[in-house]
Amino acid sequence: MTCCLWYKRNARNRSSSWWVHGFVEDQALFTNQKSYSKQEKLQDYHDMMSKIYLEMKQIRDCGGIKLTLNFGIHGNHTVIAIPVIQFIIDCKGNNILCGRKGGHSLLMPGLCRDCNIHPSEGDNTCINKPLVCQYITKHDIEGRTKDELNEYSFYPLNNCFSKLSFGGDKRGIYGGIPAELLHAIQLGLCEYIADAIDLIFTPTSMSNISCVIAGIYRDNRRQSERDSPELSAFRNGLTSVAKLKATERFSRVYVLMLALANSYLVMDLSTRKRKRSLKRRRRVERTHLINLVFIINIDFQQRS
Repeated sequence: MTCCLWYKRNARNRSSSWWVHGFVEDQALFTNQKSYSKQEKLQDYHDMMSKIYLEMKQIRDCGGIKLTLNFGIHGNHTVIAIPVIQFIIDCKGNNILCGRKGGHSLLMPGLCRDCNIHPSEGDNTCINKPLVCQYITKHDIEGRTKDELNEYSFYPLNNCFSKLSFGGDKRGIYGGIPAELLHAIQLGLCEYIADAIDLIFTPTSMSNISCVIAGIYRDNRRQSERDSPELSAFRNGLTSVAKLKATERFSRVYVLMLALANSYLVMDLSTRKRKRSLKRRRRVERTHLINLVFIINIDFQQRS
């Protein structure tokens, strides 16, 4: 655990800024493993976590810690109540914390832990129409029957975070487990954008884009801006790379955005034919939405 309010980012990146708040026993060492159901295992995990966070809950229930902090022009704060902001964890760990079933099959009634979308509507971008899904809240999960929770692919359990404060986030634990960058962006949105580009442009057009990208790397490989994505994988163009790592998939979309900002390339591409496909229209609609999300996530990636 760490307090992001008191430390700058370079301080938070040091191990000395974090401390161990508790240990969870290895449940593989528990007896009766054959009859140990997934729901029982998950409930035992939350029972152990509730003991770890018990002191934090007691502090807030008693009115917080009396501590005067000077925030300059923002005034002094004399009482500190410790809220939980978010968890930095992988996809499987997030599912465990919110009590969701671990599978990702399209046959499951709930597609993800964040909203109530059905897998059949997972690729519906809702262009020019209202969203068909809503964020999952504490009201949707807590106090529900097993059949009602099956509609969201959740287990019925006593979640250890249900009585902890998450500050101004009324969704509680269901709002404190954001999408992880690896699966949601680098291996998700970035891959969709690259697929859409390949679907739209012909091999000749992609070759021209690749040449422009090689020129971008040649002219900008030495710079002092360290927050920009690494472009060395595309030193010989876009199509010269056989396999990309997750971070390089993000770099691919970044360098595509730079290339398509070249007015000479855009003029050349506008005079060439595009691919025709039965699925092209829907994929282009998806690309429009992804582009909007991508602009937001570029800033999020660089800030984090």
